[in-house]
Amino acid sequence: MERPIELYALTWRFDAPNTARYTSRYTHGADLTDLTLVEKLTSGAKSVEPYVSLMDLRRRREVALDDVVEALEPRRHLCASHSSSDKMFFSFVAMIKTAARTALRAPFPVCGDAFSFLGLQGTEGGRVVTWCSACYAGADRVRLTTQLQEAVAKYPQEISIVPKDDAWKIWD
Repeated sequence: MERPIELYALTWRFDAPNTARYTSRYTHGADLTDLTLVEKLTSGAKSVEPYVSLMDLRRRREVALDDVVEALEPRRHLCASHSSSDKMFFSFVAMIKTAARTALRAPFPVCGDAFSFLGLQGTEGGRVVTWCSACYAGADRVRLTTQLQEAVAKYPQEISIVPKDDAWKIWD
């Protein structure tokens, strides 16, 4: 979708809640700290509520990342050398979260395999998340994939605050 922020703003301007939910799926990669983008969004919608709604979605997505990480059971599957210190463990978790944020930018993410979805193992051996061959050795890929698919299905993809008698309107 081209120019999702502009389209999203218009859905608010014309009080179209279902379209606002749908178009919010295409805004995951937008930099909501970019003041030019925020101005474009609020002036296009003639309200600050669509910005608040996207920020709420971002907050819910960040909180839900923990469920995505937990689906991979990192404490259980890291090798002894990579789970020996909290620093190493949390570095691995941070890498998984970064990979998950990237994979979950898609408006309708599909997880066919846990390892390839997050870049733990690329199709040609290239990895986004680095780990040794002992980490996840013997892990039940099918079970981990099922758990990750469930976490992805629950992962917030759409706004929950939608256009309606907008008390936040700042223009007439």
